[in-house]
Amino acid sequence: MGAMKNILLALVSIVVITGCSAPNMKAQPPNKIRARITYYNAHEDKWGARLASGNGRAKEGVTVAAHPIFNFGTQITIPGLRGYVGAGLFTVQDRGSAVTRKKASHGNEFVFDVFLNKTRKATAAFANKMPAYMDVIVSKPIEWFSKDKVVHRKLTKKKRK
Repeated sequence: MGAMKNILLALVSIVVITGCSAPNMKAQPPNKIRARITYYNAHEDKWGARLASGNGRAKEGVTVAAHPIFNFGTQITIPGLRGYVGAGLFTVQDRGSAVTRKKASHGNEFVFDVFLNKTRKATAAFANKMPAYMDVIVSKPIEWFSKDKVVHRKLTKKKRK
């Protein structure tokens, strides 16, 4: 009976030492945010489909313009656009004063401007049938994009109703 007790004690010790005894309960920074989704096309301004990142031309189902806190190349998913604009998976490849100033959300939320290869009229019609605000999943926790904790707190602050 004593040998069995020692074996059991040894197994419990191994589990505790390797960290398998309990999941890590430390809170992870959020990577899902609620954001204003807008749409643009090559006919919007003088830049056409040229990208601010300098990596060629904008592509529907790939290109999204975002606030500078989101580095070029950051992968985002907008589940609400799945099946409407590709698979809903995008890469931050562009900027714009409207997304930088969060103009469409009146400065309250981040704005993601999705590129569509459509005419102005078709882009406006598409925008009118889609929800203005959607969940956005960012490939990295948002805290990684800025060392400014104030920015992180503003991103994660709950809105009062």
